[in-house]
Amino acid sequence: MHSLTNELLNLPENETGSKSIFYQPNSRGNAGLTFQYGNVGASLYWAGELSEQNKIYDVKTNAEDYQLRLLGNRVSHKFYYQRYKGYYIGNMLDFPDVLLESNRACFRNSEHFTKGVGVIYNFSPENTH
Repeated sequence: MHSLTNELLNLPENETGSKSIFYQPNSRGNAGLTFQYGNVGASLYWAGELSEQNKIYDVKTNAEDYQLRLLGNRVSHKFYYQRYKGYYIGNMLDFPDVLLESNRACFRNSEHFTKGVGVIYNFSPENTH
């Protein structure tokens, strides 16, 4: 299963002494529901409220996470789509000049999405309980 923890890392291109920037979504935890009926399952997740510590950042991450599972005896499939919008620099202490102006550390319009398909093959379906 995927969850609403989507972090991005910016690695510098072979620059000696350069530090990586760690972009982090500004959301607190997540909650979700999973439904299963026969061989079909689906999950929906959403982000919770910001903690007092996370309210200091001038951005709130909007997140979506959809999953659908089709379970079979031998082959199972999982389809998913995740979208996140709004990040802040998670390692701001590594960049003291950014701390002077907190809005420079927030990226409200930065958006990232992931979609995909997963396939699971069961080599011994007779041993499944």
